[in-house]
Amino acid sequence: DEMLARNAPAFDRFLRDGASDAFRRWPLALLALLLAVGSRRSTASAFISCGLFALAVSGGIALGHHVPPRFEIAGFAGLTVPLALAYLALDDLVHREGRTRVLEPLVFGAVAGIGISVQLAPDVATELQQYGARAGAALGGGLSVMVAAALVIGTVRVLPRGAEEPSYAPPAVRAFVSVPALLVGAWGFIQGIQIGRAHV
Repeated sequence: DEMLARNAPAFDRFLRDGASDAFRRWPLALLALLLAVGSRRSTASAFISCGLFALAVSGGIALGHHVPPRFEIAGFAGLTVPLALAYLALDDLVHREGRTRVLEPLVFGAVAGIGISVQLAPDVATELQQYGARAGAALGGGLSVMVAAALVIGTVRVLPRGAEEPSYAPPAVRAFVSVPALLVGAWGFIQGIQIGRAHV
């Protein structure tokens, strides 16, 4: 079975690996969750924010190999993702009216995708079909993020909300998601800085 899997086209293998790997990267799912619950009341607002995030992750995975190695983008992405968690969580707690986000999901998603691309680089380098491998990983990563976001959006949609509630999720749900995300993001950012200093 392992030999058959290895002989499968690079696109197919990296599509599966990209999807499963993105699901294991819980910060990506948490970012999508923050984008969904912090959207405006309409379902379209949540899908726009999460869709842009998934698209940016996919694009970052596909094009990350063009980033010069000297930028140490993997370490930069490792700091950006927890910082994004803390920023989105804090912003959601402060601005309770909800919003359709465009810039944040594009920037944070692209950086996260580039970080994944850098980590996949050694495996991609051994493939004869490197473009197919990158395309498969990009599609798998983007689709898995969007599937996770769709599940969240559908679940939150059925929760009871006040008639005047301007955001997509009820206040209690937003606080339940944002407060832990803020703590996790701040802790991850501090840990990343400490690890970076240790390697200097």
